[in-house]
Amino acid sequence: MASNTAVAALNKVQYAGLDFPTHFDDLRSELQTKFAAEFNDFALSSLAIMLIDITAYGLDSLSFYLDRRATDSYLETAQTRKAVARLTRQLGYKMGGAVSASTDLTVRITTPVNFSVTIPVGFQFLGPNNLIFEAAEAVTFDPRQTDPEVIPIYEGETITETFVGDGTANQVFELRRLPTGKNVVQNSATVLVNGTTYTETEFLPVTGGQFFEVGYNDDPPTVRFGDGTVSQTDIPGPNSTVSVTYVAATGLAGQVNANTIVKTVRPLVVNFQTVALSITNPEGAVGGDDPESLERAKYLAGQVFKTRKVAVTQSDYVTLATAFADPLFGRVATAQAISSRSAASDLELQTLLQDVREVVNPVQSAVDTQVTALEAQGAIIETSNTTILTKATTIAAQANVASGSNSDSTTGLLEASNRAVLALSRCNAGSLTVGGIAIGATDQLTAATRSSLLATFSALTTDVGTIQSTVDIAIGENGTVADALTAIGTAPTSPGSLLLDVVTATNASVAAQTVIVDTVAPALSAAVAPLAPAGAGTGTINFTLDAINDHVDAFLSANCAANLVTVPILTRDANGFYTAPSLGLKQRLQEYLDARKAVTQTVQVTSGERSLIYAVLNIQVGVRQGFSENVVRLAVQSAIDGILKNRLFGASLYRSSITDTVLAVAGVAYVNPIISGYYTSDSPTIPLTTKLDSFGNLIILDSEVVTKASVNITTVQFSGVAV
Repeated sequence: MASNTAVAALNKVQYAGLDFPTHFDDLRSELQTKFAAEFNDFALSSLAIMLIDITAYGLDSLSFYLDRRATDSYLETAQTRKAVARLTRQLGYKMGGAVSASTDLTVRITTPVNFSVTIPVGFQFLGPNNLIFEAAEAVTFDPRQTDPEVIPIYEGETITETFVGDGTANQVFELRRLPTGKNVVQNSATVLVNGTTYTETEFLPVTGGQFFEVGYNDDPPTVRFGDGTVSQTDIPGPNSTVSVTYVAATGLAGQVNANTIVKTVRPLVVNFQTVALSITNPEGAVGGDDPESLERAKYLAGQVFKTRKVAVTQSDYVTLATAFADPLFGRVATAQAISSRSAASDLELQTLLQDVREVVNPVQSAVDTQVTALEAQGAIIETSNTTILTKATTIAAQANVASGSNSDSTTGLLEASNRAVLALSRCNAGSLTVGGIAIGATDQLTAATRSSLLATFSALTTDVGTIQSTVDIAIGENGTVADALTAIGTAPTSPGSLLLDVVTATNASVAAQTVIVDTVAPALSAAVAPLAPAGAGTGTINFTLDAINDHVDAFLSANCAANLVTVPILTRDANGFYTAPSLGLKQRLQEYLDARKAVTQTVQVTSGERSLIYAVLNIQVGVRQGFSENVVRLAVQSAIDGILKNRLFGASLYRSSITDTVLAVAGVAYVNPIISGYYTSDSPTIPLTTKLDSFGNLIILDSEVVTKASVNITTVQFSGVAV
């Protein structure tokens, strides 16, 4: 008996008397205490014990539901989605539904057609895992157009359901055509009641009007008109036609990688002709998210209530930006608000300046390359021109030599000719003299005849010698002419000739000039294209400089002077890590905050990509005996990823937090975490260490947020005793 009493007391201490054993013990103890004289049959097979058992079971079931109701009555302890949505609603915060991932699609018509081609809003493209993406805007191609067009798309498919109104004050329609695994995208629903458009609102107003509310957290999701009490919207009348169109998306799973959307769901047919398309997404889809988590809703509900949905303080901006979601451009993953008091703290200015650097640096590099090429071609031209000038001078000199030698040779030959005529005359005179001698018995000559003949032959000898000498000189001069002509060349193709050298040098000069005109000049033109005149498109230097001027003018011309609040935001990539938001998400949040800011403040929503600190981790893990090193490694990797996801701005990364997290993994005996360094957008390839303190912790600024660069995990089989 005493033993049973002790057990009952123990159960009371452990669980406040609400579970089955405690109810059973309490009932039996009460019978033993109050009715000991009348009743003492406590055998397990007795009818009394059976009745106590049944009663304890009923009380236990009742206690369970009472506990659940009590738990779900407080936001801090609520555990069901429906309860959290109901409690946050009381704070004026609507728990968010899913949002679509979005990206830009580059589309080209592969076979040009002779008519205009329009890709309409809602045209569907096929991504990996049979994900459907729809065109957010219509795009038209001109006839025979071959240039690509960019189409903004979002993950999801448009679904329409039709209902019949009954005129009651509280009409709720369940959306049962929602595909398995998909959710109704937040703020994507449109409703027509007998053709009249109704407007979605977070909470149905009490003043009436053509409004409806979507229960994103109902199962299945619902569309509500009025609540039968204070919300008296224009209720669909009896037999009215209620048409509900919404986008169904997978949320986070829709964040696909780059170049994975390459098909259409159905062929594009225009004018009864199938139009062939070339499709790709140069960048991955971002911004998508599942229905808001319980933890996020619990945290943000009170924070948003505190802001009164007005942006005044830093925490107001952080809360409103973090809670923001757009149906097509996604949800903000994390945000910060900075009151900029210097150029360094003005993140938008730094982003624009970085844009300038990103435009100028490639231009400078490209220009330097082309200038080097230009210098090389110029050197070729200069060398060729020098060669041409030198060869031309040599040709002129050789021509002068040939001309002079030819003149001397001509003069010598003329003199030799005259000498030959004179010699011929002398020969004729000698012949006459000899012919006049009479033939006699002896060969005797008169002295006069002998003297005449000797004089004639002496003159002939002199003439022949002169002719020989003159001809020899002429032959030498002709050789000089021949050598000069050979050096010059008789044609531009004469091997080794000056003419060939000139032609070769000329061709090299012309080729170099052709390279400059056809290659270097266009390359220089393309290199400086981003430095386009003012008014050119996004990405040009002047466009960015204009954006800088507009940004500075915006806060310098505001009331109370430069009261600038910069709001950097980030979203998640396909792996759940932080990445830059889309332009659409930034623009929508800008509009949202502009409508809620103080009149004396200037708000600038910017990408938080420059705020990212990409941590590099090297972790050695000791694995207990009996555990697989590979399994433990994967578990540790998952745990580390959990640490590096969803971090807040200004939250430094400490080795101790890594140690505590990894030691909680089953099979880990010890861990030695090392933060080796980090990368930034300004230093994407060279690891930095300046933010590491003396203990190896990564200490960051309030304007920065830690994410993952790389994690290297090495495992060692541990056979000792872990401490």
